[in-house]
Amino acid sequence: MPGLQSLFSKLTEDLASRQNVIVLLPAGISTDEIWQSLRSELFRLSFKLEGLLLPGLQGGDTAWITLAQALGVEMSRKTRTLEALLTSTGLPDVIYLSGIELLPPQARRQWMQVAARWGEISQTVAVRRLTTPTLCMIAPAEAILDWIPQDNVKLTIHWWWDVTSALELQLLYRLRNGRNAAAGKMTWREYLLPDLAGADVGFAEYLWDCAWGSFETFCEQAAALGKKRGWTADMFRDLGAEEFLASGEAGKHTTGSLPPVRWRPLWAVGGMFSTQEHGMELSSVTLAVLGRTDELRHRLWRGQATLMLPLIDHVRLVLCNELIRHCGYEWPSRWLPPTSPEEARAIKENPLACQWGYLVESLRNNTALRGQRQWLPLALAAHRLRNEMAHYRPVTYESFIGFLREIEVVSRRLNLNL
Repeated sequence: MPGLQSLFSKLTEDLASRQNVIVLLPAGISTDEIWQSLRSELFRLSFKLEGLLLPGLQGGDTAWITLAQALGVEMSRKTRTLEALLTSTGLPDVIYLSGIELLPPQARRQWMQVAARWGEISQTVAVRRLTTPTLCMIAPAEAILDWIPQDNVKLTIHWWWDVTSALELQLLYRLRNGRNAAAGKMTWREYLLPDLAGADVGFAEYLWDCAWGSFETFCEQAAALGKKRGWTADMFRDLGAEEFLASGEAGKHTTGSLPPVRWRPLWAVGGMFSTQEHGMELSSVTLAVLGRTDELRHRLWRGQATLMLPLIDHVRLVLCNELIRHCGYEWPSRWLPPTSPEEARAIKENPLACQWGYLVESLRNNTALRGQRQWLPLALAAHRLRNEMAHYRPVTYESFIGFLREIEVVSRRLNLNL
């Protein structure tokens, strides 16, 4: 996906230019998977890498001394400094430190201090035309949120924020659908999951085999996953979820690739995310845990609207064009006009402006259109779906499939391009 490729390109460029990096992930994103992808790229560029698990370095000494021991660097008491370690010969290009979330809080804080000092030393020795190994850490943000160091010339903090778009997620689900699923199910899942799950890929996995269920099923699945994750309404209230909903910031886009400070704890546990299309949002699982069914209903409707409304309007335009072909360009003016003066004026100027109500009424009651009455079931199905969507009410998968069947029947029988 382009968003992920862009992130990995930035990380690779930083490490290649001797820039130390810390990547902060929300809960649910695997540190190992991100590192494996990044490591493959670094190997391709012939970097010498050393991966160390931080819990294995803990001992009675300070953090960086145990690091020296793990790297096989012998240091005398007089030269036992972090700068002396980092300017030693024979060190790898990149040192990847993992597992900080497994350490007690005091040790996590100490390693964050080492990271900050590492960046400062890298900057200092660069002036003397010396190089240091590059630090790389990929960590769950929740474990170190209280001790994240400031960026400097030689230390960059990357946040997993606004990385993927709904469009990229749709492409991901299309590729994953494969060839075995029914076409209707594939399309429904491909369009709905980016809105139902957003950047919460774990929830998309959870919904994968029941994405065509009812709204009630969707809410139940989201609540069940929240319970499985140990999430509670009180937890999210303490993190500010209700405050976020009341703040008016939902849907807004942030400046820079990092979550606002106020909402970082909420983001760190996986309770919110940002996409390029919809800005900042609480995850559907968070909404379900909080019992916010109106917001969940809107989330479901939004995904359906992207799929349904263009398809419904395409059918309307095809039927309008067929009526023009069979009955002439002025056909709406020959018989009883629409009750709406605005629509009557519009279709007099352009018969393609006919709306579903007038189309259904004409096909049902106008005796001059007896030959086209066989289109009525399709028009009725489209009209019902359009009315539901126009009033912000999600529709069922069964009604969507029924609509597709009507399209297929009319297309096959009348050789229409539907």
